[in-house]
Amino acid sequence: MNTSMQICGIIVLCVLLVLFSMKRNKLFLNTEKTFLVTAIVTLFANTMDIVCQFILDDPSSSSLVMEIGNKIYQMSLVLIMCCAMLYVSRDIFVESDVFMRKSWYFLAIFCVSAVLIAVLPEKISTVPGRLYATGPSVIVTYAFCIYYMIAIIIRVNVMRNRMNRDRRNAINLWMVLWVVAALSEFVFPHLLIVSFAASVGVMILYIKLENPGMNMDRQSGMYNQNAFIEYLQQMYGAKAPFAMMIMVPLSYGDSLYDHSVDMKRLARIFEADKAAMFRKSEDEIALVFEDVEDAKAWAVEYSERTWHSTDPDVAALRKGLWVYIKDSGMFNDSDELLYFIKYVIANKSDKIDAVDRNYIYVNEVMVEDMRVEKHAEKILDEALSENRIEVFYQPIYSIEKKKFVSAEALVRIRDEEGNVIKPEVFVPVAEKNGKIIEVGNEVFRQVCKMLQENDVTKYGVEYIEVNLSVAQCADNGLADSYISTMNEFDINPKLINLEITESASMKSKEVLLGNMKRLIEYGINFSLDDFGTGQSNLNYIVDMPVEIVKFDRDMTTAYFDNKKAKYVMDAAMHMIHGMGLKIVSEGIETIEQYNRMKDLGISYIQGFYFSKPLDKDSFIRYIKENNKGAKNV
Repeated sequence: MNTSMQICGIIVLCVLLVLFSMKRNKLFLNTEKTFLVTAIVTLFANTMDIVCQFILDDPSSSSLVMEIGNKIYQMSLVLIMCCAMLYVSRDIFVESDVFMRKSWYFLAIFCVSAVLIAVLPEKISTVPGRLYATGPSVIVTYAFCIYYMIAIIIRVNVMRNRMNRDRRNAINLWMVLWVVAALSEFVFPHLLIVSFAASVGVMILYIKLENPGMNMDRQSGMYNQNAFIEYLQQMYGAKAPFAMMIMVPLSYGDSLYDHSVDMKRLARIFEADKAAMFRKSEDEIALVFEDVEDAKAWAVEYSERTWHSTDPDVAALRKGLWVYIKDSGMFNDSDELLYFIKYVIANKSDKIDAVDRNYIYVNEVMVEDMRVEKHAEKILDEALSENRIEVFYQPIYSIEKKKFVSAEALVRIRDEEGNVIKPEVFVPVAEKNGKIIEVGNEVFRQVCKMLQENDVTKYGVEYIEVNLSVAQCADNGLADSYISTMNEFDINPKLINLEITESASMKSKEVLLGNMKRLIEYGINFSLDDFGTGQSNLNYIVDMPVEIVKFDRDMTTAYFDNKKAKYVMDAAMHMIHGMGLKIVSEGIETIEQYNRMKDLGISYIQGFYFSKPLDKDSFIRYIKENNKGAKNV
């Protein structure tokens, strides 16, 4: 009797199960539970393989005992494959109801296979040195195992994007081993390696994925980021409510802990009996409570324990900010919760009014704000990838020349239904995620293309104003990029006027001035946009090589509604005119406002009084019609 392979398989499995059981503070993720069942079934199959060999080699064994032993072993092989499919499905379908819906028929198929194996006949054949089972029940066993193998391989690779990559690779390797072992044993029945191949597959899963150390942070002894993500997926999949506390650095660039601090000691300070604790990143720590009352009690106890402590390690914790999520039901799934954690950390300075003694209490309003921003980010990404960025043009009227001599290029996006989305929805998101440079470059490119395709000068338009974002102004490559684009479309630089804001220049004034110098030498002019907002001051205008100053819409409106604003604007206009600069007044909507700005000596008028922003074709038609009788001055 040759059972050395099975004995090796049993030893391997027993060692793995012992190591697995030694794992303290188990999270018992769903995949861990399914792995444990698979390992036990595989151990049983190896044991039954040995038992069957003893029975077959024992001359006193009855044919009934032989048949029962063989068929139990055959069923265990199919059950291993069924468990492997359930293990795969647990990783792909995290929602418990979806998992059951996608998996019940594999359990049903096993039941069918067990019945067929039980009722179909088998016979005992002989090869030199040993006996083995053959017949219909054995063929059915191979057939169902092959079915499960094919189903597993298809599911793993068709749904590869929803599956852990390491788990996918480990399962594929296991299936290859099984196919080789099954074919080898089918051709050479004396080899007896199928159950051992199953043991090797379980060992691969353990080494790659279910090793107790895989989910642990060695420095702190807490669970790691990978365990955190899987645990959240499991909780949402089971629709189990929970509360969460997350500690984050108080400001960017700060580390909560000195590298000499004993992280295991800090973990003991955080430790809560009724919470799973995770080291989410270098500095972030998360505690997940299945009961919100436990979370509240822990927060009170932790505050009292640490707030007045003189221990330097404990004092370091007070530099952190706790984000308290009292109800996981505020989020649709684990992905949304994880996104929110990043969102609230990135925006924690904006949420400071929600902070009470270093706590941010997350509420539905914050979650809805996150959803709005996330939706805007999705729209922006799709618009960039699908070329749905558009440029609208708002005409600017010259009081002196009595015609429209310019227009401001304004970015717009259309959604999938073709509806125009205004910039206040997506521009703040673009500025935050760094895609504003890509948006700005696309706007400039479209303006140059429009100027190449339309000789706007013959309709009286002298230049187009294009806004520069704060990020663009701080970009060392701005001048080279814009000059390259103008050369590509063969654009006269005199047709371009770039608008900067004071906030842009204050952020990176040296880089901006270098870009401005280069572009002015090339032939482009500059305007100062949104004068009247932020920290605008006339001393700043002196430093910047601009030719036009644009009064913000709010400042223009305030001129008519507020006496103090009127005096400020009068003084500003007087000094700006004294510097030889021209003024554009934005936001003019009525004839009364227009006449007043005209009397004040404003050079240019922009606003709904003349026109709202127009798409490219409408803008060309508008200036053709409205500049028709105007004379060039």
